[in-house]
Amino acid sequence: MAALLLTACAKGAAKVTPAEMTIRLAYSTNLNPALVHIALEKGYFADEGLAIDARAFLFGKLAMDSMLEGESDLATCAAIPLVLALVDGKDIGIAATIVSTDRTTALVADRAAGVQKPSDLAGKTIGVPFGTAAEYFLQLLLEARGLDRKAVRIVDMKPDDMLPALKAGTVSAVSIWIPYLSSIELALAERSLVMYGNDLFTQHFIIAGNIGFMRARPAAMRALMRSLLKAEAFISDHPDEAVAIIARYTKADEAVVRSAMDLYRFKVSLDEALLLVLEDETRWAMSLPAATARKIPDIRDTIYADALQSVAPDRVRLIR
Repeated sequence: MAALLLTACAKGAAKVTPAEMTIRLAYSTNLNPALVHIALEKGYFADEGLAIDARAFLFGKLAMDSMLEGESDLATCAAIPLVLALVDGKDIGIAATIVSTDRTTALVADRAAGVQKPSDLAGKTIGVPFGTAAEYFLQLLLEARGLDRKAVRIVDMKPDDMLPALKAGTVSAVSIWIPYLSSIELALAERSLVMYGNDLFTQHFIIAGNIGFMRARPAAMRALMRSLLKAEAFISDHPDEAVAIIARYTKADEAVVRSAMDLYRFKVSLDEALLLVLEDETRWAMSLPAATARKIPDIRDTIYADALQSVAPDRVRLIR
């Protein structure tokens, strides 16, 4: 687990950062938390007086797990790990959406395994990281194509294991996000059959954490929002440099990152669209056997809008 403690410096001397301006931030090394990558690289957190103990994870669910286990204060993750935590009774809050996208997760099937069209998935084994947006996407895709979840065999699989599993014939298809999606499609070449579902759902990637922590650190949360807003502007104003930075943090080829950037809407915000998506995802999470909540959590109770409302009120569009 990578960890990098950023501290502010003034006139060449170390500046002591008060504890209330320190945040342990778990983030993922895929493209979704690009604003965090930029803010770390450009020193925006330190500029705002924040000491960020940054902890890198392969994907958002692992970052969320770090926060739930008390190893981190905040985490960047897709909405699915958050709603799964909510239905498990965890006291989680949302500070902001940092990116949304419609076409960065897909199912990739191997034509050599006999999959030429969606209906051919029946009876096949599909790999997906459980508890992630890719699992929710798979459920929606199967339903949209008229397939019951029980008609396929779904197995938990790490992103790095997917291409070897496809080549070995252990699975016939996988549900995954960019950049793994791009790499698998390229490696399978003409054997790949990619099934998108940009009409199925909009994926939101968020800053989440213990809502009590957020309320106890208002100055730090405001500084965090200002840092992310700076990173958002940087991506818009310096796209080439941003691509290079994101490629380093994700360990992806710059060409892959560059080709994918137009698929992401990097914007720090809180709006009703997020709440609608979260409500749908929560209903799905409640249907899972592992769900422990007796009633659907009120999503509005999870929103911590104070920080963003304070620094950029135009970015908060919620019906009170």
